[in-house]
Amino acid sequence: QLGAAADEELQGRLRLVMAGPTRRAAWLAGRLLIAASASLLVAVTAAVSLWFGAWTQGVHAAGLAATVGAGLNVVPTAIVALGVGAVTFAVWPRAASSVLYALVAWSLVADLLASLVDGAQWLDSLSLFHYLALAPAAAVDVSNDVVVLVVGLGLCACSVVLFGRRDLHLG
Repeated sequence: QLGAAADEELQGRLRLVMAGPTRRAAWLAGRLLIAASASLLVAVTAAVSLWFGAWTQGVHAAGLAATVGAGLNVVPTAIVALGVGAVTFAVWPRAASSVLYALVAWSLVADLLASLVDGAQWLDSLSLFHYLALAPAAAVDVSNDVVVLVVGLGLCACSVVLFGRRDLHLG
């Protein structure tokens, strides 16, 4: 969504939308709502599909509720990533996709280094993956998920305010 939004702005198509009664903040909030809803839908669909596939093969390791809980565990972290990308889009639209991919790549590298290098465990807290529970094998920490979700929603709200206050970038 953010890459497409940046492309719409940089190609000049967003000017046509903004020439009408649509407010910038409402437009970005709608895009973010679509992306967040899609993340939620994908998480639930993946969890139910995983459970159903295991059930059809006679594997009953975790119940449907635990599997859906594991799928939902991913959503707050996805919202944080969306929020970081949205703030970047609001400030520097051309770099939004790159910053978002760099964040995910950094999280992977930090997580990997923290598990492989002695004395580098502090890097783990700098990874988005650090805040995911290993569900359904481990219990989901709901308070952690709520804090991560609030941070992500705060970033999204900040991006809406920032985008509503800036001029559109062209080409």
